[in-house]
Order: sequence, then structure tokens, then C-alpha cells
Amino acid sequence: MDIRERKLPWWLIIVTGVLIIAASIFVLADRASALLVLTVIIAIGTAAFAVFNFVIAIKNKDIRSVWISHLVQGIINIVLFLLVIIIPASPTLLGIIIAIWLMVFGVFEIIAARHYDQDKRSKMGILLAVIGLVVLIIPLVFSIDYLILIAIVGLVFGVFRVVLGILIKSNDTGATTSLR
Repeated sequence: MDIRERKLPWWLIIVTGVLIIAASIFVLADRASALLVLTVIIAIGTAAFAVFNFVIAIKNKDIRSVWISHLVQGIINIVLFLLVIIIPASPTLLGIIIAIWLMVFGVFEIIAARHYDQDKRSKMGILLAVIGLVVLIIPLVFSIDYLILIAIVGLVFGVFRVVLGILIKSNDTGATTSLR
């Protein structure tokens, strides 16, 4: 399987968008339980992306650049997973982990886009990295609660994914995308 074939179906993009929106609304509505729920979601997400990247790495072990890239991404996800489950949960820790996650994988998307000459993927990588930087810096500069910022970014990102899934479905039945 070539990395260029790694695509998500339109319906999965919509489902993840809806789940992100639901989690964001929950965080805004029930701040008392939000920390625990976000910790579990982030732990599951980092573990799932680690497995996903290890599978891609194994399937592409003959393509050195793809193998190394996905192996490193899988290892980074394992490290983030361990941080989430070992260190006591706090809004700041979760905000920093999400920010690092977005920045690192934005950079990996930019690198992959350069390798495969995919302009759309490069733009998505830049967007992820910038959002990660914003999530990291804004609470420090403006004393905004990380949970509120995470929820707002989640709402925007979730709506973006739902719209993207609908556009893909309306443009081409059965189409897929490489965007996470």
C-alpha cells in the first residue's frame, strides 16, 4: 500500500466532525466533567493514531521515507498517550498536548506534501501547525482557560470536517481524502 492511497471516506470525515462538535459542546456545557472526558478522548485518540501510523509504517516498510515518517509519528503518539495517562490531568496539560499534537502532525503533513507534491495537503499541514501554535500561545498571553479554547477550536474544526465531508460527497460519490 502506497502512502498516497491512505484516504478517509467522506462519511468518516463527517462522523469525526460530528463527534468533535459534540465533545466541544460538552466541554462548554459541563466544565466539571470536561477534564475527565477530554483526557479519555485524547488518550483514545493518541492510541488510535499510534496504531494507525504503525500499520501504515509496516505496510510501507519498503518505502524508507514513508516507513520512518509513520514510525516516528506512531512513537510520538505513544509518548503523548503515556503523558496523558501518567501525569495527572489538568487543563493546561491537555492544552499543551493538543497544541504539540497539532503542530507536530502539521509539520509531518507539510513534509509528506512536499514529498508527493500535494498542495492541498501542504495547506492542511500549515493550518494544523498554526492552530497548534495558537492553542499553545493564546492561553499564555491572554489568560484564557485552555478548556474553553480547546472547545472553541474543536467547534471550528468539527464544522470544517463536516463541511469537507459533505463537499467530498456532493462532488464525487465514493470519493475519499487524505486529510485527517
